Amino acid sequence: LIVQGIEMEEFSKRNGKLEPIASQLKTLIIFFLESELHNHVTYLVDSLWDWSMSLLKDWECMTALLLENDDNQKEALSDTQESALIEIILATVREAAEGHPPVGRGGTKKILSTKEKKIQVEDSVKITEHFIVVLPQLLAKYSKDAEKVTNLLQIPQYFDLELYGTGSLEKHLDALLREVKAIVLDHSDMDVLEACSRLYCTLCNEELLIHNKVALARTELVDELVDQLNQLLGSFLNEVCMRSAGMRNNFSFLKQN
Repeated sequence: LIVQGIEMEEFSKRNGKLEPIASQLKTLIIFFLESELHNHVTYLVDSLWDWSMSLLKDWECMTALLLENDDNQKEALSDTQESALIEIILATVREAAEGHPPVGRGGTKKILSTKEKKIQVEDSVKITEHFIVVLPQLLAKYSKDAEKVTNLLQIPQYFDLELYGTGSLEKHLDALLREVKAIVLDHSDMDVLEACSRLYCTLCNEELLIHNKVALARTELVDELVDQLNQLLGSFLNEVCMRSAGMRNNFSFLKQN
């Protein structure tokens, strides 16, 4: 039933909305949640890949569902459904970028044909050009949600990062770095911080044109964190000294009496 629903003919976009495709995505999300496949999203995506590739690669519609989602809307996605959709996005991006099934499916690693390699390269460019623009917006919207942010921060590892240095796309790097910095300063969750660290490592590849800009942003962030730590330590030590002085005064007073 799920596959039949996914294979329905796609309707053209109207007024910037993708309602028929969005309806199919919501059906997929509900199936994902009701079948309790939370820990196996990569396998769910892989099992549907050949049947519904066009839907699973419709990242424009998926991200529009997230960015346009409003709790006041009649059929708004719930928080749980948003989390599921982000997991699905990450799994579909990985499958398209790597061009082979996840570990545990399909036996040995698949050798891509010339045609499949061409599709893989095209998908990588498509993923990069789309998420370079929308990822900062998604991070801004879900910046307080550790689980969502952790998954979203993994998407850039599948980018064709050389595209960041071309045309007008570089400005979106500034937006991404701002959002990641804000997330680091706001979170203490180890999964979030590790995802941020891995992202900085990915973007700081010395072979990339953006290396110097990202390295500078990372250094500035570290300096700011060190300054905050020093301020906190200074306040703590002052408080300790004041308490110690107060205890000495109390001790002297008691001794005199």
